[in-house]
Amino acid sequence: MDPVSIIGMASGITALVRVLANSVLSVKNMVRSIRDVDDSIQGFGEELVTYHSSLSMFDYQIRQGTIMSDIPGCDQAKLEALLTNAAKTFSRLDAIFNEIHKRRSTLQNIREYYRMTRYDQEISHLRHRVNIYTLSLHLPLVLSAMYVGSALIASTLNSHQA
Repeated sequence: MDPVSIIGMASGITALVRVLANSVLSVKNMVRSIRDVDDSIQGFGEELVTYHSSLSMFDYQIRQGTIMSDIPGCDQAKLEALLTNAAKTFSRLDAIFNEIHKRRSTLQNIREYYRMTRYDQEISHLRHRVNIYTLSLHLPLVLSAMYVGSALIASTLNSHQA
């Protein structure tokens, strides 16, 4: 990848990653504050920590220029689309958890409200999307690592043969 492409890709995607990372932390804090509302939310905080870690690794590799643009799924448009969709998901999660948090002090049975509004189903769906985004971020990381690793092995073999 040429230096100009690396800089352009890094600046656009890094900005998206930073906004998304802040959203993840916001949702994680909201989950922590209402985790007793429903048992299905219990492990969601840990999943958000995993996603945040994936974002950090991804951001680091983007800034280092080690994400290869010639690997399928690693082109800028696809990565930006993935991050933009993830941002929309976290925006919706943030809105849901804010609403539950606001209603918590006024409602006697927050669990009933949670189920009546079908937030449980929507959160479950959005949670699956977060898991897909986590896996989708790992794919370019793993492929790039494999690509770089195989290039290093080939380089080492060539230097020993010379």
